Amino acid sequence: MPKRFFFDLSTTLRHCPPHVRRYYPINKTHFLQRMSHPSLNNRSFSSSFSDKTGFVGWYLRKLESHPVITKSITSSLIYIAADFTSQMITLPSSASYDFKRTSRMAVYGLLFLGPSQHLWFNFLSKILPKRDVNTTLKKIFMGQAVFGPISNTVFFSYNGALQGYW
Repeated sequence: MPKRFFFDLSTTLRHCPPHVRRYYPINKTHFLQRMSHPSLNNRSFSSSFSDKTGFVGWYLRKLESHPVITKSITSSLIYIAADFTSQMITLPSSASYDFKRTSRMAVYGLLFLGPSQHLWFNFLSKILPKRDVNTTLKKIFMGQAVFGPISNTVFFSYNGALQGYW
């Protein structure tokens, strides 16, 4: 794959004006050495996550040791931040903040979206293991055609049920 990318890139740059080629020189040997560098293979890449310090290192270690719980809590925090921001932007000055709504969003992210996305992306990686453009487009299509509608149906049903519309 990297060689094919390189040759496509060199063909593209060959047709560029000289001033563009001057600023983007292609050193084939350097490019191929970088692509075959041991730090780019998956095993050493994932172990380099553990070497990080601070919050990012802590978070990445939690993802390795407790992936579902970490993703669920992360999803919940993102939903809290998104709902808080949404209410602050759209709330009239006379209205009060809706803590129940934020709680509903947090629980949805914690109990449904975090675990389901973990399972969904693992499933996609098993049935479509390649990482090329074609496979990525297939994964995007499946997410939009299968996971998206299910996730939206669960979200609106859950929200409607807790608001008392059902």
